Amino acid sequence: MSTQRAAGTAGPAPADPVSPAPRTPPAYPAYPAPAALVGRDQDIREVLRLLAEPEVWGAQLHGGPGIGKSRLARAVAAAVPGETLTVDLRAYRGGAADGPEGCHPAVRAVAELGCEPGRLELLVLDGPDHLSPTELRQVLDAARGRADRCLVALRHPADVPGLRPYRVSALP
Repeated sequence: MSTQRAAGTAGPAPADPVSPAPRTPPAYPAYPAPAALVGRDQDIREVLRLLAEPEVWGAQLHGGPGIGKSRLARAVAAAVPGETLTVDLRAYRGGAADGPEGCHPAVRAVAELGCEPGRLELLVLDGPDHLSPTELRQVLDAARGRADRCLVALRHPADVPGLRPYRVSALP
C-alpha cells in the first residue's frame, strides 16, 4: 500500500508585502484511505497498466466535471507501492506569472516540493485546467525530476509527450 501525502493549500500571508514569498503548498497527510470505489476496478487496473509502461512517464485522466477523475486518481495512488503525493493545482487558480523566474505559482509550487528528486513513486497533479498549455508543460517539467511517474486529472486531454490520455467515462 502506498504512503500518500496531499499538498495544495496556500501558506500564511507573507510578512513582506513588497516581495512575497513563493506560495509553496505544505505537505500534509494525504486524503483518508479511499473507501471502495464502486464500478471503477477496470479503470484502476487500466491506469496502473498505463503507468507501468516503460516508454510512458505518466497518464492523464480526462473527462467531464464531476465524473470522478480526482477520486479515481486517489484510488490509483492508493494502489501504487511506495510514496505518492497529490498536489491540488486548483489552489493556484488566478495566479499569474510573477517573481524573478517569471513563472506561474503552480510551476513554482511543484518545483519547490519538499521531497528529494526521484523519491516519489507517483505524483498526482489534480485540477490543472486553469493553466495554459505552456504553463502545464512547465509544471510537468518541474515534476519530472521529482517522481518516477505522474498522474494528471483534468477535464480535457493535453498534448503532452510522455503522458498517455485515459478517458474517464460516466458509470452506467
